[in-house]
Amino acid sequence: MRSVPAGPGAPGRAHETSKHHEAEPKSPLTIPCSASRRAGAARRPWIAQRPRSDTLTSRNNLTDAYQDTWRQALQGGVRRPTNSDANDATRPYLCKVQDDDHSRLLDPSELIDGPFIVTFTAHLPFPVGIPNDLGHTIFFDIPFKEDAAIAQFGTKPFVNIRVFELAESGLPAWQKGTYAAIEKLYGVRLEGNPEERYGEDVFLEHDQWVTLETPHAVVEGEDATEDPAFTFHRCLSAFNLFLQATLLITRDIRIRAISSRDLRPVVIIGAQPKGQKWRLLSPMFMHPDAQSEGLLTRDKPFTQHELNNGLHAIITNKPYLTTMIWRSRAQRSLRQTGDAADAVISSQVAAESLLFDTYRMLLVDEGHSSVEIASQLEGEIPFKSLVTKRLPPKLGGRN
Repeated sequence: MRSVPAGPGAPGRAHETSKHHEAEPKSPLTIPCSASRRAGAARRPWIAQRPRSDTLTSRNNLTDAYQDTWRQALQGGVRRPTNSDANDATRPYLCKVQDDDHSRLLDPSELIDGPFIVTFTAHLPFPVGIPNDLGHTIFFDIPFKEDAAIAQFGTKPFVNIRVFELAESGLPAWQKGTYAAIEKLYGVRLEGNPEERYGEDVFLEHDQWVTLETPHAVVEGEDATEDPAFTFHRCLSAFNLFLQATLLITRDIRIRAISSRDLRPVVIIGAQPKGQKWRLLSPMFMHPDAQSEGLLTRDKPFTQHELNNGLHAIITNKPYLTTMIWRSRAQRSLRQTGDAADAVISSQVAAESLLFDTYRMLLVDEGHSSVEIASQLEGEIPFKSLVTKRLPPKLGGRN
């Protein structure tokens, strides 16, 4: 990996000749095939469709009608999605494989004649420290499958990483909506400017976008039939390698590997044909099943009676309440943030809580007092012991 200037002279751009890449010296950071396939691997994005059968069945997913509303909005439609659109989606549905899944995915090669660079542009969840006039190129030490691609793009597949940033001096002094909230709640209009900023001579706030560019040609280890979005996954893997290297260099804990969910709601797919201007191909909806945080969770506010019941359940340690909380955290990690590690850990905690609460309820059914039950559960019971020794005799069946 090396730094290159952005713009028309950047290595790997579509208008350059293949000789440039053939003459590229082998870098000690050239990525071997095995590493490039493993590092930063991302789940397939859901492109304006419901999840395939290899994803978890879930609630609160956006309906087809809700997705259609977004399509209309991006294409100049008359309205944006409303809360009612999302609330209509709260009913569960089964995820089924459909024969036409691949036909609903964009194939850029059907829209562009000749060789081209495919581009993916999205907003970054955090700045990565690349100025507008500097880019990076990551080369992979794996060949293209077809000789024609080698003739057009060189012997080494690559991913260009370039950013565009908007920088503003200082940081916001007030959270958006602070003045309106105080005025509504207390009838007092705060003095001063709600857009006030502080530390203009110290801080510089960055808002960055990234574009990832790679040849639209299959390399060894990729399968365009099984994975129609192979170029996107290649770009995301390369970008995550870059982010991990940036973390090692800067030690900045805010930098992390990202998933396709971090690029919600839309990634712009474009093409740079050789010797031509960039062309827009299509917006790509990123995980439309994950609802926006700004949408209401239900049609109507909950009642005082429902609130009292909820508080009573917490105070009295209602059975399976802890299970529900950790299960919700696991689902949120999978559906909203894409944090698979947190989802696995939270699911394990939820499973353990489920079995321990089941054991507690079995003790209640046997007539043990609250003191006796508390005495048994206050001790440190290993989870394996609970599953293999304590639960089986009470549930029945074979040991």
